[in-house]
Amino acid sequence: MAFDAPPSPERPPERGPSGQVVLSGQYQIHPGEPFPALNGKGVEAFRAIDLRFPAENFVALTCTGELLPRLETMSSLRGLSKAGTLALVAFGPVDWPDGRQRLAVIYTAPAAGRFALSTPLTPFQIVEGFLRPAAAALHDIHGRGAVHRSIRPDNLFQREGGATSLALGPCVATPPGYEQPPIYEPLECAAADPAGRGTGTPKHDIYALGMTAVAMLLGRHPGSEYDRDALMIRRLEHGSLRAVVERSQVPPELVDALVSMTTDDETDRWSVNDLQKWLNGGRPDLARQYELPKALSPYEIGGYQVRSARSLGYMLARRPTEAPTHLRGDALSMWLRDYAPERTAQAMLDHAMLERPADTEGGDYDAIQTAHAVLALDPEGPVRYRGVAVDPHGLGPLMVDALNDPDRRTAVTGIVRYGLLQRALDRRLSERRGSSRKANRQAINFERLKRWIVSPLPWEGYERCLYDINLNLPCLSPMTGGRWVSGVSDLITALDQVALGGAVKEPTFDPHLAAFIGARFDTPGDALLSLMKPNEADDDATLGAIRMFAELQQTYGSPPLRGIAQWCGNLAARIAGRIHHRPSRQKVMATIEQAIPSGSVATILKAIDRPGLRQRDEQGFALCKSEYTRIAQEIRAIERNTETRRAGAQHRGRDNAALIASTGSIIAAFLTLMLDSGR
Repeated sequence: MAFDAPPSPERPPERGPSGQVVLSGQYQIHPGEPFPALNGKGVEAFRAIDLRFPAENFVALTCTGELLPRLETMSSLRGLSKAGTLALVAFGPVDWPDGRQRLAVIYTAPAAGRFALSTPLTPFQIVEGFLRPAAAALHDIHGRGAVHRSIRPDNLFQREGGATSLALGPCVATPPGYEQPPIYEPLECAAADPAGRGTGTPKHDIYALGMTAVAMLLGRHPGSEYDRDALMIRRLEHGSLRAVVERSQVPPELVDALVSMTTDDETDRWSVNDLQKWLNGGRPDLARQYELPKALSPYEIGGYQVRSARSLGYMLARRPTEAPTHLRGDALSMWLRDYAPERTAQAMLDHAMLERPADTEGGDYDAIQTAHAVLALDPEGPVRYRGVAVDPHGLGPLMVDALNDPDRRTAVTGIVRYGLLQRALDRRLSERRGSSRKANRQAINFERLKRWIVSPLPWEGYERCLYDINLNLPCLSPMTGGRWVSGVSDLITALDQVALGGAVKEPTFDPHLAAFIGARFDTPGDALLSLMKPNEADDDATLGAIRMFAELQQTYGSPPLRGIAQWCGNLAARIAGRIHHRPSRQKVMATIEQAIPSGSVATILKAIDRPGLRQRDEQGFALCKSEYTRIAQEIRAIERNTETRRAGAQHRGRDNAALIASTGSIIAAFLTLMLDSGR
């Protein structure tokens, strides 16, 4: 077997971090000593040691946060030690030298380099050095309710020095199937985006195991002579194994196993028990072999010729701007009617083209029709919409991967909004007669996501769907201070530290923070809104926010939260500032100020949420307003009476003056007459 050079630590680039990092007080990670054999997108590997046994070598995979790691699988596989797999010994968040936290996963370090495809291996080498140890490892992995989903030639290692067998490499730091070349993925999810391939089943691992054995037999990646689209068309029209290798190239001692491990019909594909039975000399049932029907006359699209409805559906999805022209033209319908080997394809397509969601926006009409057409022609494939392809069970990791890409995020939003995932599941379940209970539960989940993703409420939308469907996704809000926050208890600790730092004076939540709390703690919307827009919140909503923090503190052991208490104290002071009774207001304010240093949000809540406090204050204020109104009215009445008397006095004064003046004139005239008559 050929291996790359043994993995030796490299000196870090000048920009790299330095110093040591410790996980769980036991495993020391050396950021200055990279382990390049296990690097990948969103994953950086470094040498690590166990402080208790420094002579043992380990490797730490650190998740940079770009992708969603598989925390549930980490829990399932921790402690599993088999010759056929590297052992996962620990995982958890660590404080990285850049001041942020990363999730670190500790594996036993492989003794030799990574397996390299070079010269073809013999059937004996493939069986004893790869299939037998891998089957034993998968038996235990599947027995723990997990799947590997990362089996391929460049993820195989020599676990111990001098060993003649290979061990499966790590599988938990990226989404299921994320790093797999399409040929190592079963046909139903090979066309999906890497982050959207879904968890899969144990038989996904068996397929990858079989195709990896084919690679060892050939000494190269199967199908490497074809481009991506040509290889997928061959797989859809000939079957995955026949697309990459002639039967005559497979040794007779391996042909039954490879055919049964790589068959595209999952119901016929071997299980790990079937493989172990074959390895031990037994004769498990073999997969059925049959020739896939193909059209005699091909249909040309995008420079490729297709001869089946499934391959036509694949190419329509690969040419989303060209697809509407084909679907509206007569040539495609005529080919389906006259040549396609699937006799019901034309009827299925006609039915799909008539369906359109009631809320379809004008610009989405062609994209929706194309997505419906692809599902009708290739019902076993992923959902494909605007260039994004996702298995119905792979939405969660895809939403994380598309979060910061506006075009892909818009496409994922459309997939949820227009019910394409549920449509695909309905088609699959109707054909396979799946569990109606499981189908109903999934339908309820998708309806909830659809309601949220179109919601205008700031704490819902894409972010609420993101945290609802990804239960282990850490909170991505900048307000977490770069910490790996996977639960509400971690969140309140992180927020308390941010608040204590003084950089954030009040809890102005962003959509990520609000959606995370809403999804994990079922918080009322008005309380979340008051934390997102505190200046616009009424007293009831603000009180709901304080109550939420008090409940969180109590639920997770009532630790002192001095930073959050300061936040809540500021919120409570706003409510207290609107108390009208001055002595009561001063008393409440004093209680709030005294409660903040203790870090008890419950005490702050009790200070401001006293039974009947606001009611009595409002009643007293109403009574005072009424009394004030009465007094004001009396004052105005007195003022009006005073003005009336003053005006009357002035009027009488003018009348009296005129009377006196006229009387004087009369007397003067009378005296004049008297004097004149006396002469």
